Amino acid sequence: MPGQFKLNAIPLHAPLVMATLACALVLCAALLGALARNRKPRARWTDWVTSVDDRRVGAMYIILALVMLLRGVVDALLLRAQQGGAVNGTDRYLPPLFYDQVFTARGALMMFFIATPFIVGLLNVMAPPQTGARDGPLPFANALGFWLCAIGAVLVMLSLFVGEFAVSALPGAA
Repeated sequence: MPGQFKLNAIPLHAPLVMATLACALVLCAALLGALARNRKPRARWTDWVTSVDDRRVGAMYIILALVMLLRGVVDALLLRAQQGGAVNGTDRYLPPLFYDQVFTARGALMMFFIATPFIVGLLNVMAPPQTGARDGPLPFANALGFWLCAIGAVLVMLSLFVGEFAVSALPGAA
């Protein structure tokens, strides 16, 4: 698996992909800067990162689902703009392999990183109060599941910038 993450796997020849990567990095840096501006950022980060409280973990699941929903909306807009620009034999702005990867990634993204975390987040927030329980069962496993899901989401986000998300079935692509 680490063999796929080489320096030559970064598509430096595709300006749209590199511009998208630059925008994503700037947004992440701005978000981290805004969070670090707090007077006690370490206490807040420690409380949330190490939390096993089902309500906090549920909130983190929902936030992850909303962030990935934003990514899904951007992918949908990108795909629709590509389809709209391909009228009457005009050139399209996305390379065919990248379009194929975005199309494939969007389907996996919608199921595994939007629908599932949103449902699990709602269950974490709503189920214990409805059942009268003070806490959800297996809180550490619940928090571990969230962090594994978040790491998977980060890897899916990086897969469009480094290497290939999926093997293309386009003729002549190899």
